[in-house]
This record gives sequence, C-alpha cells and structure tokens, in this order.
Amino acid sequence: MNYAREPKADPRQFSGNLYRFHSAKHFDTYPDSFYKNFIETRSKFQTQQRFAGRYSHCGFYFAGSEGVAIAETLFYSGVNDSRDLTKVSPNDMLAMQKDKARLFLTVNITIDNLLDFTDSSTVEEFLRFGSLKWKGPTPEYQVQLLAALISNDPGGSELTDILGLDAKSAGYKGVIFPSVRALLFDGPTPGKIRLNLESIRHMSTAGNIMDLHWHAVEQMKREFNIVVFSGVELTRSIHSISWIDSGNKTGTVKNPYYGATDELIELARLRDRAHRGLDPVAAAEEGLLTEIEMINEFDCEMIVTHDTKVI
Repeated sequence: MNYAREPKADPRQFSGNLYRFHSAKHFDTYPDSFYKNFIETRSKFQTQQRFAGRYSHCGFYFAGSEGVAIAETLFYSGVNDSRDLTKVSPNDMLAMQKDKARLFLTVNITIDNLLDFTDSSTVEEFLRFGSLKWKGPTPEYQVQLLAALISNDPGGSELTDILGLDAKSAGYKGVIFPSVRALLFDGPTPGKIRLNLESIRHMSTAGNIMDLHWHAVEQMKREFNIVVFSGVELTRSIHSISWIDSGNKTGTVKNPYYGATDELIELARLRDRAHRGLDPVAAAEEGLLTEIEMINEFDCEMIVTHDTKVI
C-alpha cells in the first residue's frame, strides 16, 4: 500500500437547517453587521475544540438537529443524567441558561466541500494517508473506525485534533462528525433500539454481531455535528438565521453576505476596524483581520506525532 500519497475522499454538501445555542451578546441582528456573528478571534484560536485543536485553527460548530444541539448544551452545562432528549425543548434549555443570555439559532445554510467523518471509509482513508500514516488492519466492523473518534473529553482528543488539521490542510471547508454528547442521553429511536456511549465503546473492541454494529453506525450518522473552519466561508454560506430568546422573543435575519467574495467580507471587517482605529493586534482580539493577517497572527503550533492511539 502506498502510504506516501495524500488522503482523498469525496466531499459532501450540506443544504438545510443547522442548530446551535449562541451568546446573545455576540449575535448581531443588524444585516450589515452579519459578518460579525462568526468571526475568528485570538481567544477562539487558543481554545481547544473537537477537530479544531488549540493553536491549530478555529472552528464554528452546529448540530444537525435540535436534539443534538440540546445534548451538546446539556453536557457543557454540567448535566450528566440520562434524560430523554425528545422531552427537552430549546425553550427549556434557554430557561435553564437564562442567566447566561443565550439564543437558540436555526441556521439555513448551503455549504459544500465538507469531509464526512460519519463515513467509516473516509475515517480510514485519513488515518492511513493523513499525518498519522496508520498501518493497522482494517477493523471487522465500520463502527470500530467511527468509535475511534468518540472521545468524551471536552474538546476532543489528539486524534481528532490531527484529523481536523489534515482535513483543513487538504482544502476541506469543514467536517461532519458523530455527536459524542448525543450518546450520553436518551433520544429518538427510529429503529426501536438506542445505543449509548458505553455500548459504542464496547463495540470498538468486541466482535459480537449481536452488539448491533450496523445500528450503531446508522445512529451516529443520524446524530451529527458540523464544524466549519473559516468564518468567511461560513458567513457566505448562510442564507438566513432565525432566533428565539429565553423570553420567547423571535426574529429572522437574512444574510446580505450570502455568496459574497472573500474580498467583500474582508472589506467589511477593515471598514469597521478603520472606523474604530484598531491596529492589527487589537483587531486580532475581535477577529477583524484579513486572511493574510490571520495567517501571520495565528501561527499553527500543532506538532503531529505518530504514536497517537487510533484503535
């Protein structure tokens, strides 16, 4: 097998609604300022996140369903019980976080060139031909490859850091990946069987077909998140955003930057920066940088080693 070649996988397009809980303080409903809603800042670059490791690159996260968004927020709110996601609404979560002034966003988006890590063949491709050059035998079941991505640690693992960096380096705009947090809670069971995190972990080593490997793969494909690596790319891919707050106030903002060029979005950033008299260092704190400045300000410091545990 030629391990010297670059990894390659068919890109995915996503078109439809994605969901997230978002800080009201950092959400601008004024159309001309829409570009500020998802922007690379120094603090974001320094934050450890799944498939966007600390000091490697930024990531902007969305859930593929309301239930997954709720599961993610429950976990990061410190809730570790096995409550049923079908019985918790976005309004319930907003009430729970009322002191944090959150919004629930429904983001209508069309974005292409995503790498699909809910597909086991794509995971294996990047393990073998990406930075890790993994040479292990192909596992018996697809779920064993997907389970390699399932780290319960906040911000993911060294493995997801490396895979995310490889995806970005290969030119993908982002990654589709199974939600770990959805596995911590009860939820919808279209097949009348629901598997949890411990079940998936057991399958990563067990070879018993009675463990319902196929069902686990389908569940992880259904309960997914998407991370987009670039704020500019994300901004021009969004059609509109609908929002609701803890007081049940709602609204929709259409995106005037949909389909915009890099230059147009960067110009909006630079105008804001000039108006406020910010130098590049101060602008980095708020993400008001050009692409070239961003590369210079946010140097990647990740070092990839080949002793990372895979399976």
